[in-house]
Amino acid sequence: MSTTQKTRTFSQAAAGTEARQRVREQIAECGVEQQVAELELNGYCIVPDAAPLELFDRIRDAIVRVTQETLDRGVKPFDFGPNTSMMYRLLAADDVFAEAIVTPKLTALMTYLLGEGYALTVATGSMLSEGSMPGPLHADNQFFPDPFPPQFHVATAIWCCDDFDGEHGSTHVVPGSHRRFRHPRPGEGVEEAVPVVAPKGSIVIWTGHTWHRSGGRSAAGSRVALHTGFARPHVRVFEAYEPELVDRLTAKDPRLVRLLGADLPWEYNGDSPDLMKILALAADTQAQA
Repeated sequence: MSTTQKTRTFSQAAAGTEARQRVREQIAECGVEQQVAELELNGYCIVPDAAPLELFDRIRDAIVRVTQETLDRGVKPFDFGPNTSMMYRLLAADDVFAEAIVTPKLTALMTYLLGEGYALTVATGSMLSEGSMPGPLHADNQFFPDPFPPQFHVATAIWCCDDFDGEHGSTHVVPGSHRRFRHPRPGEGVEEAVPVVAPKGSIVIWTGHTWHRSGGRSAAGSRVALHTGFARPHVRVFEAYEPELVDRLTAKDPRLVRLLGADLPWEYNGDSPDLMKILALAADTQAQA
Protein backbone atom coordinates (compact mmCIF):
# COMPACT_ATOMS: atom_id res chain seq x y z
CA MET A 1 0.00 0.00 0.00
CA SER A 2 1.35 3.41 -0.95
CA THR A 3 1.96 6.26 1.50
CA THR A 4 -0.92 8.14 -0.13
CA GLN A 5 -3.29 5.24 0.49
CA LYS A 6 -2.19 4.92 4.12
CA THR A 7 -2.77 8.57 4.92
CA ARG A 8 -5.74 9.40 2.73
CA THR A 9 -8.99 10.59 4.24
CA PHE A 10 -12.35 9.00 3.58
CA SER A 11 -13.78 12.41 2.63
CA GLN A 12 -15.10 12.48 -0.94
CA ALA A 13 -13.46 15.84 -1.78
CA ALA A 14 -9.88 15.61 -3.05
CA ALA A 15 -7.13 17.32 -1.06
CA GLY A 16 -6.50 20.92 -2.04
CA THR A 17 -9.90 21.46 -3.68
CA GLU A 18 -12.44 24.12 -2.79
CA ALA A 19 -14.88 21.37 -1.81
CA ARG A 20 -12.40 20.01 0.76
CA GLN A 21 -11.94 23.50 2.19
CA ARG A 22 -15.70 23.97 2.48
CA VAL A 23 -15.98 20.67 4.35
CA ARG A 24 -13.20 21.69 6.74
CA GLU A 25 -14.93 24.99 7.41
CA GLN A 26 -18.21 23.22 8.15
CA ILE A 27 -16.48 20.83 10.53
CA ALA A 28 -14.68 23.64 12.36
CA GLU A 29 -17.80 25.79 12.59
CA CYS A 30 -19.78 22.93 14.11
CA GLY A 31 -16.95 21.83 16.41
CA VAL A 32 -17.06 18.19 15.29
CA GLU A 33 -13.34 17.62 14.69
CA GLN A 34 -13.29 14.88 17.34
CA GLN A 35 -16.17 13.09 15.64
CA VAL A 36 -14.27 13.12 12.34
CA ALA A 37 -11.30 11.49 14.06
CA GLU A 38 -13.57 8.86 15.64
CA LEU A 39 -15.17 8.06 12.29
CA GLU A 40 -11.73 7.50 10.77
CA LEU A 41 -10.49 5.39 13.69
CA ASN A 42 -13.57 3.45 14.76
CA GLY A 43 -16.03 3.74 11.88
CA TYR A 44 -18.62 5.42 14.09
CA CYS A 45 -18.94 8.43 16.35
CA ILE A 46 -21.24 9.95 18.96
CA VAL A 47 -22.29 13.57 18.52
CA PRO A 48 -23.40 14.90 21.92
CA ASP A 49 -25.74 17.90 22.12
CA ALA A 50 -26.37 17.42 18.40
CA ALA A 51 -29.47 19.64 18.41
CA PRO A 52 -31.79 21.24 20.99
CA LEU A 53 -33.43 18.70 23.28
CA GLU A 54 -36.85 20.06 22.38
CA LEU A 55 -36.26 18.87 18.80
CA PHE A 56 -35.54 15.36 20.08
CA ASP A 57 -38.73 15.53 22.16
CA ARG A 58 -40.79 16.54 19.12
CA ILE A 59 -39.20 13.75 17.06
CA ARG A 60 -40.00 11.21 19.77
CA ASP A 61 -43.60 12.40 20.12
CA ALA A 62 -44.09 12.23 16.35
CA ILE A 63 -42.72 8.67 16.07
CA VAL A 64 -44.93 7.47 18.93
CA ARG A 65 -47.96 9.22 17.40
CA VAL A 66 -47.39 7.82 13.89
CA THR A 67 -46.87 4.33 15.29
CA GLN A 68 -50.11 4.50 17.26
CA GLU A 69 -52.04 5.90 14.28
CA THR A 70 -50.80 2.99 12.19
CA LEU A 71 -51.94 0.50 14.82
CA ASP A 72 -55.30 2.25 15.04
CA ARG A 73 -55.74 1.68 11.28
CA GLY A 74 -55.34 -2.03 11.94
CA VAL A 75 -51.90 -2.15 10.29
CA LYS A 76 -49.09 -4.05 11.98
CA PRO A 77 -45.89 -1.97 11.78
CA PHE A 78 -42.76 -3.42 10.22
CA ASP A 79 -40.71 -5.15 12.93
CA PHE A 80 -37.18 -6.48 13.27
CA GLY A 81 -37.97 -8.92 16.06
CA PRO A 82 -40.36 -9.35 19.01
CA ASN A 83 -41.28 -6.14 20.86
CA THR A 84 -39.95 -3.90 18.10
CA SER A 85 -41.47 -1.68 15.44
CA MET A 86 -40.18 0.47 12.58
CA MET A 87 -42.18 3.23 10.90
CA TYR A 88 -41.20 4.37 7.39
CA ARG A 89 -41.72 7.43 5.17
CA LEU A 90 -41.70 9.77 8.14
CA LEU A 91 -41.16 12.93 6.10
CA ALA A 92 -44.71 12.44 4.86
CA ALA A 93 -45.99 12.25 8.43
CA ASP A 94 -44.58 15.34 10.20
CA ASP A 95 -42.44 18.34 9.27
CA VAL A 96 -40.19 17.78 12.29
CA PHE A 97 -38.34 15.08 10.35
CA ALA A 98 -37.48 17.46 7.51
CA GLU A 99 -36.15 19.84 10.16
CA ALA A 100 -34.01 17.09 11.63
CA ILE A 101 -32.19 16.00 8.48
CA VAL A 102 -30.72 19.47 7.87
CA THR A 103 -29.27 19.88 11.38
CA PRO A 104 -25.82 21.59 11.03
CA LYS A 105 -23.67 18.99 12.84
CA LEU A 106 -25.30 16.14 10.97
CA THR A 107 -24.87 18.01 7.68
CA ALA A 108 -21.17 18.65 8.33
CA LEU A 109 -20.38 15.02 9.12
CA MET A 110 -22.43 13.55 6.28
CA THR A 111 -20.79 15.97 3.86
CA TYR A 112 -17.42 14.76 5.16
CA LEU A 113 -18.34 11.11 4.57
CA LEU A 114 -20.41 11.34 1.37
CA GLY A 115 -19.67 14.68 -0.31
CA GLU A 116 -21.78 17.75 -0.87
CA GLY A 117 -24.24 16.02 -3.20
CA TYR A 118 -25.41 13.33 -0.78
CA ALA A 119 -29.10 12.38 -0.71
CA LEU A 120 -31.50 11.10 1.92
CA THR A 121 -32.37 7.44 1.36
CA VAL A 122 -34.56 6.68 4.35
CA ALA A 123 -36.06 8.26 7.48
CA THR A 124 -37.59 5.73 9.85
CA GLY A 125 -38.58 5.63 13.50
CA SER A 126 -37.92 2.62 15.71
CA MET A 127 -39.30 1.57 19.07
CA LEU A 128 -37.71 -1.10 21.26
CA SER A 129 -39.74 -2.37 24.19
CA GLU A 130 -38.82 -4.55 27.15
CA GLY A 131 -37.97 -8.06 26.00
CA SER A 132 -36.65 -7.15 22.56
CA MET A 133 -33.57 -9.09 21.48
CA PRO A 134 -30.37 -8.12 19.62
CA GLY A 135 -30.49 -8.41 15.85
CA PRO A 136 -27.92 -9.94 13.47
CA LEU A 137 -24.57 -8.25 12.90
CA HIS A 138 -24.35 -6.58 9.49
CA ALA A 139 -23.02 -3.65 7.48
CA ASP A 140 -25.37 -1.18 5.83
CA ASN A 141 -23.69 -1.96 2.51
CA GLN A 142 -26.33 -4.68 2.15
CA PHE A 143 -26.32 -4.38 -1.62
CA PHE A 144 -22.53 -4.30 -2.11
CA PRO A 145 -20.49 -7.45 -2.76
CA ASP A 146 -17.10 -7.96 -1.09
CA PRO A 147 -14.73 -6.19 -1.13
CA PHE A 148 -16.23 -2.82 -0.30
CA PRO A 149 -14.97 0.20 -2.26
CA PRO A 150 -12.41 2.49 -0.58
CA GLN A 151 -14.93 5.35 -0.38
CA PHE A 152 -18.06 5.27 1.71
CA HIS A 153 -21.19 5.27 -0.41
CA VAL A 154 -23.79 5.15 2.36
CA ALA A 155 -23.89 6.26 6.00
CA THR A 156 -26.41 6.19 8.83
CA ALA A 157 -27.30 8.60 11.64
CA ILE A 158 -29.40 7.55 14.64
CA TRP A 159 -31.12 10.20 16.75
CA CYS A 160 -31.20 9.14 20.41
CA CYS A 161 -34.61 10.29 21.61
CA ASP A 162 -33.95 8.31 24.80
CA ASP A 163 -30.72 7.32 26.53
CA PHE A 164 -28.71 4.65 24.74
CA ASP A 165 -26.90 1.95 26.69
CA GLY A 166 -26.87 -1.83 26.87
CA GLU A 167 -29.84 -2.23 29.22
CA HIS A 168 -32.01 0.27 27.35
CA GLY A 169 -31.42 -1.08 23.86
CA SER A 170 -28.52 0.71 22.24
CA THR A 171 -26.98 -0.25 18.92
CA HIS A 172 -23.94 -2.57 19.15
CA VAL A 173 -20.94 -1.64 16.98
CA VAL A 174 -17.66 -3.40 16.13
CA PRO A 175 -15.02 -0.65 16.36
CA GLY A 176 -12.62 -0.57 13.42
CA SER A 177 -14.67 -3.02 11.35
CA HIS A 178 -14.99 -0.41 8.57
CA ARG A 179 -11.37 -1.14 7.66
CA ARG A 180 -12.10 -4.78 6.86
CA PHE A 181 -13.95 -3.73 3.67
CA ARG A 182 -16.35 -6.68 3.70
CA HIS A 183 -19.42 -8.15 5.29
CA PRO A 184 -19.11 -10.14 8.54
CA ARG A 185 -19.08 -13.89 8.12
CA PRO A 186 -21.77 -15.91 9.95
CA GLY A 187 -21.09 -15.61 13.68
CA GLU A 188 -18.10 -13.32 13.16
CA GLY A 189 -17.67 -10.14 15.19
CA VAL A 190 -20.38 -10.77 17.78
CA GLU A 191 -17.86 -11.02 20.62
CA GLU A 192 -16.21 -7.77 19.46
CA ALA A 193 -19.42 -5.75 19.38
CA VAL A 194 -19.83 -3.10 22.07
CA PRO A 195 -23.02 -1.23 23.02
CA VAL A 196 -23.09 2.44 22.12
CA VAL A 197 -23.52 4.58 25.24
CA ALA A 198 -25.01 7.96 24.39
CA PRO A 199 -27.40 10.24 26.27
CA LYS A 200 -30.67 11.56 24.90
CA GLY A 201 -29.88 14.46 22.59
CA SER A 202 -27.04 12.65 20.83
CA ILE A 203 -26.72 11.47 17.26
CA VAL A 204 -24.78 8.28 16.54
CA ILE A 205 -23.25 8.09 13.06
CA TRP A 206 -21.61 5.11 11.36
CA THR A 207 -20.41 4.32 7.88
CA GLY A 208 -21.88 1.81 5.49
CA HIS A 209 -18.76 -0.32 6.02
CA THR A 210 -19.18 -0.53 9.82
CA TRP A 211 -20.46 -3.76 11.38
CA HIS A 212 -23.30 -3.22 13.84
CA ARG A 213 -26.57 -4.68 15.06
CA SER A 214 -29.67 -3.54 16.90
CA GLY A 215 -29.54 -4.12 20.63
CA GLY A 216 -32.03 -5.74 22.95
CA ARG A 217 -33.83 -3.99 25.80
CA SER A 218 -34.19 -5.48 29.27
CA ALA A 219 -35.38 -2.30 31.00
CA ALA A 220 -39.04 -1.40 31.31
CA GLY A 221 -40.60 1.04 28.88
CA SER A 222 -39.58 1.84 25.31
CA ARG A 223 -36.57 3.31 23.53
CA VAL A 224 -37.43 5.53 20.58
CA ALA A 225 -34.97 6.56 17.87
CA LEU A 226 -35.00 8.21 14.47
CA HIS A 227 -32.93 6.43 11.80
CA THR A 228 -31.76 8.54 8.88
CA GLY A 229 -29.80 7.00 6.01
CA PHE A 230 -27.87 8.90 3.35
CA ALA A 231 -26.00 8.00 0.16
CA ARG A 232 -23.86 9.47 -2.56
CA PRO A 233 -26.17 10.77 -5.29
CA HIS A 234 -25.32 8.15 -7.91
CA VAL A 235 -26.72 5.33 -5.73
CA ARG A 236 -30.17 5.99 -7.19
CA VAL A 237 -32.16 5.23 -10.34
CA PHE A 238 -31.57 8.09 -12.79
CA GLU A 239 -34.80 7.72 -14.79
CA ALA A 240 -38.27 6.95 -13.45
CA TYR A 241 -41.20 5.48 -15.40
CA GLU A 242 -44.90 5.47 -14.64
CA PRO A 243 -46.12 2.18 -13.09
CA GLU A 244 -48.43 1.57 -16.05
CA LEU A 245 -45.52 1.76 -18.50
CA VAL A 246 -43.39 -0.54 -16.33
CA ASP A 247 -46.21 -3.09 -16.22
CA ARG A 248 -46.63 -2.98 -20.01
CA LEU A 249 -42.91 -3.36 -20.71
CA THR A 250 -42.25 -6.12 -18.19
CA ALA A 251 -45.19 -8.10 -19.57
CA LYS A 252 -43.34 -8.22 -22.91
CA ASP A 253 -40.07 -9.60 -21.52
CA PRO A 254 -39.44 -10.83 -17.94
CA ARG A 255 -35.80 -9.71 -18.15
CA LEU A 256 -37.06 -6.13 -18.02
CA VAL A 257 -38.35 -6.71 -14.49
CA ARG A 258 -34.84 -6.37 -13.06
CA LEU A 259 -33.58 -3.85 -15.62
CA LEU A 260 -36.40 -1.44 -14.78
CA GLY A 261 -36.11 -2.16 -11.05
CA ALA A 262 -39.63 -3.53 -10.82
CA ASP A 263 -38.49 -6.23 -8.38
CA LEU A 264 -36.43 -3.86 -6.21
CA PRO A 265 -37.63 -2.74 -2.77
CA TRP A 266 -37.20 0.97 -3.62
CA GLU A 267 -39.66 3.83 -3.77
CA TYR A 268 -42.52 2.01 -2.08
CA ASN A 269 -45.35 4.24 -0.87
CA GLY A 270 -47.12 1.95 1.58
CA ASP A 271 -46.57 1.53 5.30
CA SER A 272 -43.33 -0.45 5.02
CA PRO A 273 -41.03 -2.04 2.44
CA ASP A 274 -41.21 -5.63 1.27
CA LEU A 275 -38.81 -7.48 3.57
CA MET A 276 -38.52 -10.49 1.30
CA LYS A 277 -37.46 -8.27 -1.62
CA ILE A 278 -34.80 -6.66 0.58
CA LEU A 279 -33.42 -10.02 1.73
CA ALA A 280 -33.44 -11.47 -1.79
CA LEU A 281 -31.63 -8.48 -3.27
CA ALA A 282 -29.04 -8.45 -0.47
CA ALA A 283 -28.35 -12.16 -0.97
CA ASP A 284 -28.02 -11.74 -4.74
CA THR A 285 -25.68 -8.75 -4.65
CA GLN A 286 -23.44 -9.98 -1.83
CA ALA A 287 -22.85 -13.20 -3.75
CA GLN A 288 -21.52 -11.31 -6.78
CA ALA A 289 -17.91 -10.36 -6.21
